[in-house]
Amino acid sequence: TNTERFYKQLSSVRALQALVGKPENADFDCKEWPARQDDARRIIAKAACGFTNATGGVIVIGVKASGAGANTPDVVRSLASVANRHAVASAALDIILQSVEPGIEGIRTKTIAEGKSKPSGFVLLFVPASDGPPRRSKVDGRFYVRIASGTLPMEFFQVEERFGRRPLPRLSLTIEVSNMMMDPPGHDGGAI
Repeated sequence: TNTERFYKQLSSVRALQALVGKPENADFDCKEWPARQDDARRIIAKAACGFTNATGGVIVIGVKASGAGANTPDVVRSLASVANRHAVASAALDIILQSVEPGIEGIRTKTIAEGKSKPSGFVLLFVPASDGPPRRSKVDGRFYVRIASGTLPMEFFQVEERFGRRPLPRLSLTIEVSNMMMDPPGHDGGAI
């Protein structure tokens, strides 16, 4: 998907710097890692629910983004690396595991070092879209969905529709080739 390609492309500090000046959109959301654990739980659970209840997306931790005003998307302003990227990646995954229900399958994470042999850097979380019922944040009990560049509480009709949605069937095709000799047309099976 486009979101997976975007996640794979973000593999260096240079790729993250290329985001500066670009607006957040339906595929990515930038976050600064807060000092308080309660704030981190609220922010990450909300973002993960929003993406998984929509079409999936990438949470980029260690990047500042802000808007120019109401009804405008946040624009990436600068990089704001985290002190210990591995600890933040672990904490973010733990938040999603403990604060989102039902769980989200297929989350991927990677870190980008700010410099050689430095623990500081950036954390990226790929959150896939989920089938079946909607996911909610256990922090505040709300269902969220990512719409354009914002993460909003789901409307009643959206929640109702998702609860009625059945998981898509997972189809696989298996072709078996066998090495059989075929009798020519009109042959009755006897010797030729």
